[in-house]
Amino acid sequence: MASDDIALLADALSKTHVGDGELSFKGLGLKLDDAQSVEQLVRDIEQFQGLRALRLEGNTVGVEAARAIAKALEDKDQLQ
Repeated sequence: MASDDIALLADALSKTHVGDGELSFKGLGLKLDDAQSVEQLVRDIEQFQGLRALRLEGNTVGVEAARAIAKALEDKDQLQ
């Protein structure tokens, strides 16, 4: 079951938009429940130089997933 979730996340991540300082997962219908479900997303955030905006609307983000994302954003000083 977890491998199916990871495959769905990997497919969704392949459709993300990156440009002009924006990393977008907008409207992908992801169900991000815990830290494990956002591992790749967190890596993308950490590796994104000059991140100014992160778009997550249209997805479900649970408390543990939100904490993992927030931790990844701590060093992103250009967020608007």
